[in-house]
Amino acid sequence: DGDRWYLSAFYSIAEAARDEAGGDVPEQGLALQGADSPEGAVDALLGAVSSFDVEGVIAVMDPNEMGALQRYAPLFLDDGADLGGDMASDLGIEWGITDTSYTVEGDGSRRSVGIETLTFRATANGGGDGGDGGDGGDELSIVYADGCVDATVLGEMSSFCSRDISGIEDALGDLDRDDAAAARDLIDSYQAAIDDFDPSGIAVHEVDGLWYVSPMRSVFDAMDAGLSALDVEEIRDLVSSFSNAVRTSINGFDTSDIPDGTPLDDLLPDPTTDATTDATTDATTDATTDDFDGISACYAASDAAAGVACMQQGVSDGTIDPAMVSATVRFSECGVAEPYWSDIYSMSDADFVAMVTAASPCFLDLVAAGTVESYEVPSELLAPACLEGRNWYTAFEEDYNGRFFECVAKARENL
Repeated sequence: DGDRWYLSAFYSIAEAARDEAGGDVPEQGLALQGADSPEGAVDALLGAVSSFDVEGVIAVMDPNEMGALQRYAPLFLDDGADLGGDMASDLGIEWGITDTSYTVEGDGSRRSVGIETLTFRATANGGGDGGDGGDGGDELSIVYADGCVDATVLGEMSSFCSRDISGIEDALGDLDRDDAAAARDLIDSYQAAIDDFDPSGIAVHEVDGLWYVSPMRSVFDAMDAGLSALDVEEIRDLVSSFSNAVRTSINGFDTSDIPDGTPLDDLLPDPTTDATTDATTDATTDATTDDFDGISACYAASDAAAGVACMQQGVSDGTIDPAMVSATVRFSECGVAEPYWSDIYSMSDADFVAMVTAASPCFLDLVAAGTVESYEVPSELLAPACLEGRNWYTAFEEDYNGRFFECVAKARENL
């Protein structure tokens, strides 16, 4: 691409599938079907889904993400189209998505399309009048608006909203006092955790003047929104509330005298397995857990100096495996432990290059003495000249990164 070569996971998968099927690479890929607007791209996707149009679904996807799929689609497209028709026929249903409205956020060539309203209707058993589920068949209707859903199945309607879990209160009435209190505490922790959750929409991307749906970006945006809504205290509250809810519901235990925070493993019977195997497994697990617990505590330190000191103390007293600590922190005598803890991503080119140049001889001496392996040392500390006077951690230029890695690779060969 542009006289440069790159690894492609998706094209590798496509080639493996093509080779196994015995076909040839299609002379032409699938014709793209971009839309004139962000909303139009989502409309096109929902329309293709409604009509079991496999080609339409693939054609409206972001070619920057799904280029391999679109290039190889003609190999299976006829089968895919038949699959869609056969599915509709076998299921004996007619369905459609209507009454859609959207909000669009963002600017430039990437936007996020949120669904404000949507109606999904499916009629089974031969289709029909599309209303009452009588002679016209059994109808399923789902209406989404303002974060709430009204679902009608076989004439029975139920409603719920994504953030409203108040209906669970009715179920709590069937529990005893301790179980109800633990469950309510878990609910409160959950509501507090999602209170600032801002769900992402469907990601779309403008390519060559037309808009396409970006499935991978949509997934990662959703994950990012979920993670962004949680902080450390909310996670701890959720874990604690869940643990207490489970503890109070364990049959056969009188939990009134169990202190809060008792690990669940302490309440469960020991497994009837070989004692030697258990001891070995427990020792390995404990060691790994100690390492991660110790490192986590260090990363929670208030500043770089405290974090570095914590790591070094853990290595010294044996609670942290040295192999899990970066060379810049293990060998603080080289003078870059604290900057590498957090500052390198904001340092100016001049300051970063000066720091690396001053520290490099120290790390090169450690490598020469066999104290540390070269692969453990950050590349720029082995060959500062390869930086070309720039902070590599703030540079995102493809050509520059290529030159940097090529330069460092040659420097490593000469160590």
